[in-house]
Amino acid sequence: MNLAILSAVFRDLLGESSSKPAYQPIRLDATSADLSCSLNFMYQSHPALPSSWTQAEVVSELCDRYKCDIIKERMMLALRSFSPKRPWEAFCFASHHDDIILARHALQSLGLDKKRKNATSSEITLEDASKATLPYLLGYFDLCNMLEPPLIYRSGLLEKDWNTLGKWFTPRK
Repeated sequence: MNLAILSAVFRDLLGESSSKPAYQPIRLDATSADLSCSLNFMYQSHPALPSSWTQAEVVSELCDRYKCDIIKERMMLALRSFSPKRPWEAFCFASHHDDIILARHALQSLGLDKKRKNATSSEITLEDASKATLPYLLGYFDLCNMLEPPLIYRSGLLEKDWNTLGKWFTPRK
């Protein structure tokens, strides 16, 4: 019955009505793994994170479709801890949900990404660039192309300090 409390769509579907059969099935267009992931954010105080950014997107779409805003909000908050594992994917996901805080967390972890940690805007692949929304991509380019970015000495090399750069991120308007 928590579904009826957290979602207007489910409230209408599960509402009491004498015209509905007592056990009418409700079809949901979702895999059991995606549905379980979504429901875990409702019932568990510390739910497991989605298994991938693709699953996070599917769960987000489920929450939008069934108007489960609280579940989506909990997932988006939890995804901040998931961003260091695949920072570019996290940044792109954040860009599509206009989640500046998640984008900043992802960029702060970019220093761990060997492929992108010293990138400039001219080195990004078309495939990578196409995954982010334009305002977020341009904001990323602003950070990549700073004339004097903050630097950090790591493993005998000077590298961009993405922990600091990520905090400065703002999408271009």
